[in-house]
Amino acid sequence: MKDPIKILVRRAGQEPTVEVIDNTLKAKQDIVGGMIEMPYNPDFSRGLQIVCDEEGKFADDPKPNVYWGDYDIMFGDIFFVGVDENSGSTISLTPEQITEAKQWIAENDASGLTDMGVDGGDLTEVILDLYADLNREAGYKEKGKNKDAGAEM
Repeated sequence: MKDPIKILVRRAGQEPTVEVIDNTLKAKQDIVGGMIEMPYNPDFSRGLQIVCDEEGKFADDPKPNVYWGDYDIMFGDIFFVGVDENSGSTISLTPEQITEAKQWIAENDASGLTDMGVDGGDLTEVILDLYADLNREAGYKEKGKNKDAGAEM
């Protein structure tokens, strides 16, 4: 068992809460409900990392949580953790990181989408359609071929 760490958890549709968990892969997967993904965000201060379910938007009943960039939404439960810049290990959040993460959640909250009558399944379809549109604009056919070169993508 690894030493416990302090994290900030945002369950979809709820206020963020500070929690202490075992610093294990299983504990992190239990929070997000699946395989963890730690996408990079250049807006976060050094050592602050968001963690989500890498397939959260494809869950049986996906719940929108936060907007991610200009064209995406993170679904399901997420959390923030500290990262030791030398070792890459996950560590407890500092009070400043907790404040930063809470502010970022408030500025990127997508949970209100369900209040507008849009459920996770609808949002998944919207996002998949958006990806298809972006790929078409970039010059790719829907079946994965480059329209100019005819090569498989």
